Amino acid sequence: NQNQRNVLMVLCDELRPDFLGAYGADFVPTPNIDALAADGVVFDNAITASTVCAPARAAIATGEFVSGHGYWTNEVEGNADLPLFTDRLHEQGYMTAGMGSIELYPDNDMKMKYVRRFSEDKDNEYILWMREKHPEVTNGWGWCREGKQFKYTEEEYFDRWTTDRAEEFLDSYVATGKAPNGAAPDKEGAPFFLYCGFWSPHSPHLPPKEVSGSIDPDKLPDIIYKPLTENTPSVEAVRCAFLNPHEALEDDPAI
Repeated sequence: NQNQRNVLMVLCDELRPDFLGAYGADFVPTPNIDALAADGVVFDNAITASTVCAPARAAIATGEFVSGHGYWTNEVEGNADLPLFTDRLHEQGYMTAGMGSIELYPDNDMKMKYVRRFSEDKDNEYILWMREKHPEVTNGWGWCREGKQFKYTEEEYFDRWTTDRAEEFLDSYVATGKAPNGAAPDKEGAPFFLYCGFWSPHSPHLPPKEVSGSIDPDKLPDIIYKPLTENTPSVEAVRCAFLNPHEALEDDPAI
């Protein structure tokens, strides 16, 4: 169907709009996102359905608020009977592929036909890939830290891994009509939907060394500070940890 377009969906985690050039930021270069914004549409009042990763993805996947889809926080199973947007895409004959941070719940990858997942799971696909090159790599985040930077090269950075897997899919699908593992749509010549879920700027806040010095710290926006108490709900506390980056970086060695 010539009216069916290929679709690329890019999702970042914990990204404030005022850290993008398209929204006026002049202290950090974001040329690729800015170029997309210049040729497209910029929303001034788009608000996530949740401040937590998986519930926000589930809202996109189901079209439901958190109260409707039931994925209240990470690693909490929601209403698995709800139809997903991928169901509609498959009905229309699309090939679907998901890269990077994608799961709604462990082993729930939005029903994509082809998946290359990055996650915090033990021995996840990215960790195993890195361990083949660097046997010292372990689970968690301590293995990749060198001061406040990523220990290894930019080519080995976790978000670069997601990008490279997406490019592998595109190259394979354009050339053969199939994913690198042979997964194929129900109908030959079908358009594709490609989802890329990037982990950054989610913690552990370890940028590659190659981008060191590209941000002007004197122009950073003011911290949105909200003190926490013992009665602060857990979801709000997680959000405040993101809103108080200097405090978090100073006090929490895991970040």
